[in-house]
Amino acid sequence: HLYTVKQNVGGRCFCRLVFDSSGGIHTAWFNGNDSKVEYATKQGLSWVYDEVINSVDVNGLDMVVDSGDKLYVIFYDVANGCLKIATKQ
Repeated sequence: HLYTVKQNVGGRCFCRLVFDSSGGIHTAWFNGNDSKVEYATKQGLSWVYDEVINSVDVNGLDMVVDSGDKLYVIFYDVANGCLKIATKQ
């Protein structure tokens, strides 16, 4: 199967995908067109979207899930010169 998660995310798109303990698919990416870090999870035939952070310039992104299925997205915020971590339960 081939899934389209999101269209028009720009040429500079950093993406990561993880599976939780139930086999659920979670993905995060930098949307260069909108300067956002975004997140989606697969539910049935659809994707459910959420914004992690808005108005940011990102250089690199990663995502992990811990043993309690809590998601962590880490990225480098270019404008502020620092690493940031966002969590999602």
